[in-house]
Amino acid sequence: MPHLIIFYNIIVLFILLVSFNIPVIIFFKTKDKFLLHYILFFLSFILHTISIMSLTYLFVNTNILNYSIFYSIFIFSEITFIFMMVSVAFFIYYLYCLPNAKVMNKVFLIIAMIEIIIIPFYTKIIIMDEKILIENSIISRIPTIIFIIVIIYALIIGIFNYKKIKNKEIRNIAKANIIISGIFFPGHMYDFYQKMGNVNQPLIIDRREAVFLVHPIFYCILSVVCTYFIIRYYFNLYKVIIKEVSLDSFVKEHNISLREKDIITLIIKGQSNKEIADNLFISVNTVKTHIRNIYEKIGIKSRYELITFIKKM
Repeated sequence: MPHLIIFYNIIVLFILLVSFNIPVIIFFKTKDKFLLHYILFFLSFILHTISIMSLTYLFVNTNILNYSIFYSIFIFSEITFIFMMVSVAFFIYYLYCLPNAKVMNKVFLIIAMIEIIIIPFYTKIIIMDEKILIENSIISRIPTIIFIIVIIYALIIGIFNYKKIKNKEIRNIAKANIIISGIFFPGHMYDFYQKMGNVNQPLIIDRREAVFLVHPIFYCILSVVCTYFIIRYYFNLYKVIIKEVSLDSFVKEHNISLREKDIITLIIKGQSNKEIADNLFISVNTVKTHIRNIYEKIGIKSRYELITFIKKM
């Protein structure tokens, strides 16, 4: 059973990494702000899954236990758990454009920093006779309780606000988050119980007691579904064919130079800065300068906004 749990974590991590890399690649091409928030959102899940898999491996292979290694990974696991709480809050505030988002983000950052600082003070680990004992105080339950509150809050906010999102695919991503989170909510509570129930109790008594957790498969399913909508959205966006007449009108209206027009044409085709530089026989820095000037003339901040702007003309 313990080895099956390790295999389960490896499969989940592999799927997470594959589905995570796709939005990362698209981000480097589009520089879209939504994708940046999405990437940071899922990065915390991946890091926490890695920490869980590492701890499970150590639980199973008690013969290679090393206090320093185990303690470091355990602290890393606690930090990534707190990081998940912050990333969920940040993503929700960005996704639904909630008021006072900056203020609330700072509040969550402060809470997270305090939680991270007190981790060493509420955790005592003892490795003895092939047993791992983690003695926690009542304070150790606070991060878990806050995370539960954040998840419930995110679900409530999502249910009442996802229909306000104008973009269809991003709305689908929000809807998928709500539905999948709702389905897995009992699993989250089970995992939280496992985490909180170990206070002042032996976490692992022997090799047969590695704990199965639900939330890795939750992250896995959510990332696959969200990646599907992201691919569909950006694929449809880049399929747009801009007529020369429309582009000429756009160029005149926004005082775009001929060189900037060439760059815009290549951006529409999905080319990177390096590809544009090679095609136009100019340096990458020159391409970046032209793109920055284009953005300033139009009043936008990303390639995604540029293509969307032209598409609406």
